[in-house]
Amino acid sequence: MSISTLLSLSAGLLLFGLCLAALRFHGQVMVHALQNAFEVMARQSAACQPAFCPSVMLLKTCQPGETAADLASFCQQDYPQYGIRFVVQSHSESSVALVQQLIQQFPQRDIQQVNQTDLSQLLRANPAQIWLLAAGNLRVERDFLAQMIQPFRSPSIGIVGCARVLSGHPVGQFSQLRAIERQARMLIRDTEMPAGRSLAIRADLLAKLPQTAAPDSLANLIAAICHRDHWTAWGYRLTLAGCLVESDRPSLGWRELSQLLSWARARRLTNPQRYWQQGLSYGTLYGLLLLGLTQGGMLGWAMLGCNWMTEAIALWLVGWGCFKGAFTWRLIGLLPLYSLASFSLWLCGFWGQVIAPAAASPTPQPVSYAPGRQLSVR
Repeated sequence: MSISTLLSLSAGLLLFGLCLAALRFHGQVMVHALQNAFEVMARQSAACQPAFCPSVMLLKTCQPGETAADLASFCQQDYPQYGIRFVVQSHSESSVALVQQLIQQFPQRDIQQVNQTDLSQLLRANPAQIWLLAAGNLRVERDFLAQMIQPFRSPSIGIVGCARVLSGHPVGQFSQLRAIERQARMLIRDTEMPAGRSLAIRADLLAKLPQTAAPDSLANLIAAICHRDHWTAWGYRLTLAGCLVESDRPSLGWRELSQLLSWARARRLTNPQRYWQQGLSYGTLYGLLLLGLTQGGMLGWAMLGCNWMTEAIALWLVGWGCFKGAFTWRLIGLLPLYSLASFSLWLCGFWGQVIAPAAASPTPQPVSYAPGRQLSVR
């Protein structure tokens, strides 16, 4: 047996094993997605439950290029008791003018403007029960706040994340697939917090975090919360709200790409074992590679077909149960290309030892990681 034949056989066995591992992963996703869908329907059918409206303080950054309509969507929430603090940079005159306009437009709301440098002091002084942090150019629906708060009915829920999709095509469809995939991973491992631009956290949990976890920008604060494991030690769980937040960013630029690479690197450094396990979920890509290796053989077609359909059904169940049908069958054709892009991002996560979370300021503070230690902002 020649060396090339031996290498081809070894590669074929490896890809076959990876395809089987991916089938197992998406089978688990389907089971957990069905369980989650039944739990959501049970909560919705319990109409006799009393209203759950704890006090909420919403922190929203004012980004360059953000319109008055984007910021006004946060002031038009169907929620009885909440305040808004718009975080602005001291030199941003346009953001200051927008906030003053909103204060006059919505006098019934508790709206104030705070400087970015006063963020840490604001977090310590406010008595709100739940903090909702939102960074980036976002526009939300009127029920956004209510959907973010409802999971806190369960005392064990400490943090609620929100998936974000980008507007525009095909970028929006890829970001929609990514949001659903992240929710699928959380259904299986509810201690894994995905990266995002919006999250809600209990005030007592936020107060327990070390002071070093509160940097002077909201985006860095969200990153510090996502990358810490204190909430698991205190018995809290994580979940995603059943809503998608749309960003007006029209395309995937270098800043967005660098943020994705930073999040991937952070997941590898904080939990290497689970990051390696993530590599076992790209069944559609492995099926395509096996199809090419077998030169169109039956085994390659069988593995590709099984993984493609299993992944599509699993993501459809997640989208139906968690995001009210966000996954549509027209996205099935994008799964091979999305698997390739996601796998490439996963590989890039193995490069580097320093995490630089996306920040609202032009000079984000890097976050470093050392094995056996917690993440720290420096």
